[in-house]
Amino acid sequence: MSVECVGIVYDNFFIYNFTLIFKSITMNSDIKTPEYVIALAREMRLNMTATEKLLWSELKSKKLDGFKFRAQHPIYRYILDFYCSEMKLAIEIDGDIHKHRKDYDNFRDGFLDSMGIKTIRFKNEDVKNNIDIVLEQIKKVLNGSVT
Repeated sequence: MSVECVGIVYDNFFIYNFTLIFKSITMNSDIKTPEYVIALAREMRLNMTATEKLLWSELKSKKLDGFKFRAQHPIYRYILDFYCSEMKLAIEIDGDIHKHRKDYDNFRDGFLDSMGIKTIRFKNEDVKNNIDIVLEQIKKVLNGSVT
């Protein structure tokens, strides 16, 4: 059996070894984020998309039910659009590119889940056109109404 991820075919050996890496990383609470990822996150904070800026304006400064969020937060080799460490919640805004990288997103979400981080995703259009509904969905997750 093989799995295609971002146009590359992986065999069971790779998947098995990567699963072992996941387990060893998540068992080790001392996960190191590479410096280049931290630098990239800083740059991305300065160059947010219009949609990210819109959602960030509603999340920053504990505006959403008093929960603290971070924008463009690096964890290991990934940069989360928004992250609430208190609730271990990642929020991702998916633009058109995500239509073509579902395998990658699923893989990434699985990695984050193995660290106890829940990821919720919203489409760009939903954030732009229905910000109140998006905020209500986030509140439900934060307050335990939705798992």
